[in-house]
Amino acid sequence: MNELTRPYAKPKTARDRALVFLGIPTALALQFLRSLRQNLGLALLSLVLSTILWVLVSNDLNPARVDVFPNPIPVQTNNIPPGMAVFSVIDPVKIRISAPQELWSRLRSDSFTAYVDLSKATPGAQSYPVIIQRPDPQISIREVIPDKVTVRVEIVKSRSVPVYVNLSGGVPLGWTNKHPKPAVQEVTVTGPEAAVNRVERAEADISLEGATLTISQTFPLVPTDGRGNKIDDVRLEPNSVNIEVPIEQQVYLSTVPINPAVTGNVAPGYWLSGITVEPSTVMLVGDRDALQAITFVRTVPVDVSGASEDVTQAVGLDLPQGVSPASAQKVTVRASVSPVIGTKTFAVAPNLNGIPNGWQGSANPVNVTVSGPISVLRDMYATDIVVTLDVTGLPAGTHVVAPKVTIPPRTELVTISPEKVSVTIQPSSQPPPTPGGG
Repeated sequence: MNELTRPYAKPKTARDRALVFLGIPTALALQFLRSLRQNLGLALLSLVLSTILWVLVSNDLNPARVDVFPNPIPVQTNNIPPGMAVFSVIDPVKIRISAPQELWSRLRSDSFTAYVDLSKATPGAQSYPVIIQRPDPQISIREVIPDKVTVRVEIVKSRSVPVYVNLSGGVPLGWTNKHPKPAVQEVTVTGPEAAVNRVERAEADISLEGATLTISQTFPLVPTDGRGNKIDDVRLEPNSVNIEVPIEQQVYLSTVPINPAVTGNVAPGYWLSGITVEPSTVMLVGDRDALQAITFVRTVPVDVSGASEDVTQAVGLDLPQGVSPASAQKVTVRASVSPVIGTKTFAVAPNLNGIPNGWQGSANPVNVTVSGPISVLRDMYATDIVVTLDVTGLPAGTHVVAPKVTIPPRTELVTISPEKVSVTIQPSSQPPPTPGGG
């Protein structure tokens, strides 16, 4: 009787009980195990050969590609020690990989994870190896470019520093600014311990140039060492603050015209033809009520007594009490003095030119009216005017000739009457007739 036909016996071992539970006859199972022990080497060889064959076939159908992955991989920082932080910028890395051709089109930058382990980091800048996590076991990391990166890790410190306001420029004349009022007096500076220890205050810069209204707005803060040198690698919380700078009108201003003043009388025969002042306006500073009552200001009077020519003089302003010019200044007054112009008529006997020898001629006087300064006309006589009649080549008889008039300097010819003069020419042996007679 063999084991296959042997009557059922109660299982004695755990192995036998397991075979019974699985429904496998004990005899058949024993026979399989004996065969497996006898051919174990052959089975292993078959497994290895089939695996190699599968790899060869797979590589032939989907060959591996070895190349630098085109996209950079950002580097993360893991396991930062408590109380420390990274204070450096880590450049991304590139990797050279080997992967089946069909995988390359599906790979992205976020398909890989690059990181450095900082669990054993100490303060300062040190190099750490870059670790790459691949998304698929078919991908092989051949090279990391670069394989190490420099990371600066520092002990983190925070402390409070005062807010300081730098004012530049100036408000217009007549205005004043009060002390700036930041919304908070202190802010928190956080960063590497060495850098935080150098920060003395958080500064804000405000320009007051031309401001006439109270300033109230948010300004950025800059961490400095107290001498205006900016401290890098730290952050402020908050990094900006609302600051108010009250601006008030200290004195009142008003711009009014200047009226030039003169005293005295110019010389006889002259008159004051014009008065100008430079500048023509002035900015005044003073009490509001006093300024509102002023529509113009006068200069200190300029004396033109006896002047016969222009008078130019720098003088001050005649200002009421409590009012002053915005800037110390004198104004220039120019008094234009001109002669009084008049007219005067003179009866002038003409001179005859061109009468031949042995001939004689006669003509009536000519009325000549001239204009000029009164002082000149007052001292002028008929003999100062020359009226000439040119009779050259004229035959005996009565002729009408246009006179030529010469007058003294500073005078002008107004009229001459008549405009043409009758002249009688004849030999000297005959008594000359009366010009214009029959």
